[in-house]
Amino acid sequence: MSGAGNLNLFANIVDGLTLGTDIIQIRSNTLTSRELKKLTNPQKAWYKFITIFLVPILLVFYGSLRLFLRGKEKQFYLLGSAK
Repeated sequence: MSGAGNLNLFANIVDGLTLGTDIIQIRSNTLTSRELKKLTNPQKAWYKFITIFLVPILLVFYGSLRLFLRGKEKQFYLLGSAK
């Protein structure tokens, strides 16, 4: 019995114990394999670069922009209430 067969058997046992035998007949008998495609070394390097460098740089930029805009908003509020 393959790994997929064991998984199906386990799911049937759990369903049989919890929901009764009616639900077992509803489930499809075939399981589809959804494996990820293999990446080449340049693709791996590109994804690693994006994950390690680009995402943190974008987050720092976004945080700096928000900090700057909040400071401007605070100045506008303080100048408006001083009148």
